[in-house]
Formats: sequence, structure tokens, C-alpha cells
Amino acid sequence: ACAVCKVVTSKYKSLISNKCLYKTKKGKQTGEINIPKFKPKELDYVRDRNYSLKTNGLVSISTLNGRKKFSFYNKGYNYLFVDDWSYGEAKLKKINNNYYLYVTFGKQVETFTPNTVGVDLGLNFLATAYNGTHTTFYSGKKVKEYRAHYKKLRRELQSKGTKSAKRRLAAINQRENRFMNDVNHCVTKALVLNNPNSLFIVEDLKSVRNSLVKVKKNDRYYMVSWSYGDFIEKLSY
Repeated sequence: ACAVCKVVTSKYKSLISNKCLYKTKKGKQTGEINIPKFKPKELDYVRDRNYSLKTNGLVSISTLNGRKKFSFYNKGYNYLFVDDWSYGEAKLKKINNNYYLYVTFGKQVETFTPNTVGVDLGLNFLATAYNGTHTTFYSGKKVKEYRAHYKKLRRELQSKGTKSAKRRLAAINQRENRFMNDVNHCVTKALVLNNPNSLFIVEDLKSVRNSLVKVKKNDRYYMVSWSYGDFIEKLSY
């Protein structure tokens, strides 16, 4: 009963810290609380209160019939009993008539201070990276030429309106998507390889499509169809 209160309280604290306590609709909070659900075939244990690991290869857990000790198979993970590891909560699950005990643990490590790289995204230059000593430019000229070609081709096919033209439209749409997917993959991979162990800081472009009035008319198509979201996702990956 004590563990249940602790687990539920921890879950709500996590929702609050992650700003997920309330449900959202179209990016706005609705006022309706996200009520967490707990699976019936799971049991949470608190370290040294409901469970403990013994050096003789046994685990001691609380049951409705008192404290019980069980042997377990740990796949040779001998560091379960190393002194410099600290243990947290555990979760007992029943899966296909087998019981699994998931134990959280960790250890203190030396703090790591990464290099900082600022990344500016754009159209003429897909990315401009500055790592404190020098600047690297990733040109977007070929991308603009490639997309301009397909923009013109789409316009011609749409004006025809035939079945074969529609099939052709579907084919070139996928081709352009694959091209941009490959470009974003290559550029982000190059960024990471050229700046190992680095923290990338990228400008916030969530509202870029709302500022088209400041963009040249000829560049508005590229701005609207700009795949900066995919770029950031690949860089994070």
C-alpha cells in the first residue's frame, strides 16, 4: 500500500515536470488531466522497503504472505553487487507465466562538457555551423535548382489533368521527398562527424511559415515546403 502511493505520486510529479499534466488539443491545454493508467500484472517495489538484492544470489521481496527470498537468473550481470552502483525502484512483471524483476540502478560518472556548435538554417545555405573557431557552410544551390525543376514539372502536369499526368505527379512527389530525405541525412551526418562530442544549438523556426510577408515572392514556395523539421529530427537522431 505504501509503494502504491509512492508510485502514483511519482507519476504525477513526472507529468508536472514534463508539462504533460493536462491534455492538449491543437497545441493548447484543454484543462482535462492526463490520468495515468497502471497495468494489473505489474507491481512496484521500493528499495530496502519492499525488495533487496542479496549477495548470495537471492532477491528478497515483500508478498502478501510476508517477506520471501527467491533465486534468480541475471544473465551474468555481476555488477549487480558492485558497491559503487546505487539502486532505485524495481518493477515485478508477470509475462507468459514467468516473473521478471526490472531493477533501476546507476553510478556517478565524471561530468562531461560538450563543445558548443551553433547551426543556422536557411535556403541558400542549408546549414551554417560555427563551432567557436571556424564556420562551415552547406550550400543549398543544387537543392533549389532541383526543387525548381520539379515545381515547373508539377505545374505542367497539373495543367494537363490526365490520368497518366496524375500518375506521373505521384511518382515525382515521392522522388523529391526521397531526395530531400537523403540531403538532410547527408548534411546532418556531416555535421556530427565534423563536430564530435558537441552540443548543437539550432534556431527556433516553428513560426517561420507565419512570416511569409517578409519573404521574396519567388522564395515563398521553398519556405513553405522547407523540411527543417525533418532536418532537426535527423540531427537529433
